[in-house]
Amino acid sequence: MTNPNLIVHGEDPLNPTEELAETNPVDEIDDDEVFELNEPVASDAAQKDQSTGAEDAPFSASKEEETTPASVALESGNDTANSRWGSGMAPTPNELADLFSKPGEGLEIVELPPAVELRKPRSQEFFRVHPDKDYRREGWFLEMKEERTFYVLSGEMVQLLHGRPGVELRGVVTCINRKGQVFQWPLRKGRDAWATSAYTAARTAVEQWTSIAPNQHGKAYEIFKAMGDDLPDPSWPDRKFNDMVRDLEHLFITSENHPVVRRLLGVD
Repeated sequence: MTNPNLIVHGEDPLNPTEELAETNPVDEIDDDEVFELNEPVASDAAQKDQSTGAEDAPFSASKEEETTPASVALESGNDTANSRWGSGMAPTPNELADLFSKPGEGLEIVELPPAVELRKPRSQEFFRVHPDKDYRREGWFLEMKEERTFYVLSGEMVQLLHGRPGVELRGVVTCINRKGQVFQWPLRKGRDAWATSAYTAARTAVEQWTSIAPNQHGKAYEIFKAMGDDLPDPSWPDRKFNDMVRDLEHLFITSENHPVVRRLLGVD
């Protein structure tokens, strides 16, 4: 599968060049550096001739004691449960439990890390930004504000959609919240208060637990620092940036036949 070259290495978005410090852009993109549940066994005891002997029909009724023959032979070590079920009696909870293996007997539970998300920090969510510059990149994104969804655009899609609302080159920083959920935050470049306050929050979150809230009146983000002095630093997962990006592949747009692109172009 061809690498779509969607998110690339570039200058650290949180530390831009001096002459463009106000807008926090990255001068150039180096295209060479790309991140990129056994079927029950039916007893035939009831169909056996009595002359065959009890040993040939282990669940059949004896002449001295008439009981309902079992229709199912259970491969269980619990004889009590088998006899109760064979007589039509419901098993007890303990008997049922005996049919299940105990922990460690062939069953291994593997805890998978939650998938990385592509989004802005949520209001009232304290987060941190990864201090390693290798976890900061930049790329072209399409923000669908009504859906509150970001999409990552390939170069061809940038050319096709350039100038459309929501299509922008953004810096990307890797974040984590107090619950351990990792997300990538696309930071919009610009001189307006929304953009500059977002960058300020990201820089603050490198060293301190931070949250943001939109202030519609001031047209900027309000920045709040956690008041707990003893809050531990985040426990970052042992995953490279390129590995995290694989969790976002469902958000890659590389074809003009993508339903989002068709909708933007008025095809559908």
